[in-house]
Amino acid sequence: DYYLEQIEPTTADIEDPSKATIEVIIKCNEQSFSLHMPVGKLPSEYNVSELPKKKWVPSATFHHEQLEKTKEQYDKLLNMLNE
Repeated sequence: DYYLEQIEPTTADIEDPSKATIEVIIKCNEQSFSLHMPVGKLPSEYNVSELPKKKWVPSATFHHEQLEKTKEQYDKLLNMLNE
């Protein structure tokens, strides 16, 4: 994993759509839940080719962004408690 992060994807990298997953974001009570499901489980009324592809994000950047989002939620909760 560490070494793969050092290499940026190129146009020569092959993507196998049959092994793709779809990110499903569920929002409930101001909370977001991100689930990944196999593309084959997507209901037939959704056209996979119309869905936007996710951009590759290095794990360090991804985890930092997640930390920032969590901190924002944490600060919001603390403010609610202090009111």
